[in-house]
Amino acid sequence: RAKEIRNADVSPKPLEITIRPSPNCGAGVVVDVAGFLDAHTVVCFESKMSAMIDNGVSRVVMNLEGLDYISSAGIGAIMSIMQKLRCQTGCMVLTQPREKVYKVLELLGFTKIFPVFGNLDDALAAIQSNAK
Repeated sequence: RAKEIRNADVSPKPLEITIRPSPNCGAGVVVDVAGFLDAHTVVCFESKMSAMIDNGVSRVVMNLEGLDYISSAGIGAIMSIMQKLRCQTGCMVLTQPREKVYKVLELLGFTKIFPVFGNLDDALAAIQSNAK
């Protein structure tokens, strides 16, 4: 019975994605990502992000404050979205990852590839300055 309780505590949370306009940045958005970004949820994530870019979004602040877990599939999807934005002269920054998500990004060297900010205001300032 104790095993059942432990498994219930670590069961994957569904992925939640909220896209909202970025203040003072015309073609920019804040994407709030919460839950688990892994092989089970990555297709939905890629689909929503690609549709957003296809609809003209060129600057993205990806808020990882609610992201509990990221797998290599999730990191690959973020990398793919960043490359798509860069091909369209856009940009993407990450903000507020939880400690364990940040450690995964750092361990794999992605903190050198993705700009990562500790707070939303700094991340928004970065994409606004990139828009000029």
